Amino acid sequence: MVAVTDFRSVADLARTISHNLWRLPDGIDRVVAVPESGVLPATLVGLQTGRPVDRLEALLAPAAPAPAGPV
Repeated sequence: MVAVTDFRSVADLARTISHNLWRLPDGIDRVVAVPESGVLPATLVGLQTGRPVDRLEALLAPAAPAPAGPV
């Protein structure tokens, strides 16, 4: 049986991230969100640091070719 104390709220997560932002190295220009369980923490880090958040899939996908001619 799982005790209720084993669960954390989003507020707990945001507070933990806020208290540990000093651990991030200087010079980070963006935050990358890993699919599934990493999206919410990455979003909170991005919000608290003012950095853009990108999805990992978007960074790994090949760039779409530019359209030829007027659109």
